[in-house]
Amino acid sequence: LNTRGSCLSECLSECLNECLSECLSECLNECLSECLSECLNECLSECLSECLNECLSECLSDECLSECLNECLSECLNECLSECLSECLSECLSECLSECLRTLAQYLHPYSN
Repeated sequence: LNTRGSCLSECLSECLNECLSECLSECLNECLSECLSECLNECLSECLSECLNECLSECLSDECLSECLNECLSECLNECLSECLSECLSECLSECLSECLRTLAQYLHPYSN
């Protein structure tokens, strides 16, 4: 009985691990392409207008303006990338994981709904 239990738990953890890694690669692909483009567009355009306002009020010379904008833009990019990616990934992963768990539950109790 015990070996059956340990075999089952081994199988289940292996199954979950496989499902998890599939989830990760699927979600990464999905988020990098779909969510990210939409989210990045929104985030960047907001951030860009903030940069412009900020830099225009701070700078008098063209040189100052371009430096200020460059700095501000790279900050925007970093912020938006991490924000968008984490948001998308957490959503995608939690959906995918609950799918894994549902599949496992069906495997354990094939006749119950």
